[in-house]
Formats: sequence, C-alpha cells, structure tokens
Amino acid sequence: MDGGYINKFMFVDGTKNQDMFDSLGSDRFNGFYGTAPGTPDSEAAGVFRKLYEERFGQLPTNPFIGETFDAFVLLSLAIQKAGKYEGPAIRDALRDVANPPGEKVGPGDIRKALDLLRDGKDIDYEGVAGSQNIDARGDASNTIGIWKIDGGKITSTGRFEGP
Repeated sequence: MDGGYINKFMFVDGTKNQDMFDSLGSDRFNGFYGTAPGTPDSEAAGVFRKLYEERFGQLPTNPFIGETFDAFVLLSLAIQKAGKYEGPAIRDALRDVANPPGEKVGPGDIRKALDLLRDGKDIDYEGVAGSQNIDARGDASNTIGIWKIDGGKITSTGRFEGP
C-alpha cells in the first residue's frame, strides 16, 4: 500500500462493502481477506435473496442483512407467540419460535408461521443466517464467513467457521 507501511489487511464485517473498495481502487486489494457473519448457501438464503431482489434489486454485499432480517422475523414471531408486547413475555417466547421441535418455517413462510402460532402450533424458524436456535444463555450460535477481494470484487471463499 502507499508508503510501504502495510502489505496486507485483514478486513472486518464493517468493511465488507463493494462501494467502499470501488472508491478506494478495488484492484489494489486483490487477495486481501476479511470476515463477516455468514453461512453456507441454503434454501432459506436462496428464498430471501429471491424475495429481496424482486422487491429492491440486487442484494448488496454489506454484512448483517440476513441477520437483521432474521432478528425482525424472530421478534415478530415471538410477539405473536407471547400474545403481548412485553419484554419478558417476548424473551420467553423466542426459544419457542426459534428452536425445534415444530414445523420448520423460513423467510418465505412468515404468514404461514404466524397462522400456525395463532392456531397454537409449534414452529422452528430456520433463517437466512442459518439455524437460529437459542441456547440457555439466550445466544444464537452462528458462523463467520471468510471473504476476499478477487478480481476487484468481494467474493466468498466458501469457508465458514463456527464456535
């Protein structure tokens, strides 16, 4: 890089932005790596990508889009399950809508999931960012994807690491 101080960077999730690299001269970063939340491609991710692109156009490379979507869906489902807008009730319902057992639902099934909950049935939300199972401490364990700049573009290495 300029000045010869740094030869390689390891980027983080907040820098996974194609526009940023394009404005800095993305070819200067070829072969550099970064990490961000990510999971191997799945049916749920494919459905989300299709729905997003139909409504808004191309899915951006920015991180946390899938995770944010999953968070909003889980919150909505937990509110339906809890039957009220109160923090403790919603918190207590999160595991019920996120974890097995229950009928598996995903990004394209939100209306169906709400109907199942209204009918008193159990659901298991499988999200864009992978399984959203919540452990006893309240944590959802997900993976980190490793990306790199290749040919001036942000690309997945296909490598995902979990806890």
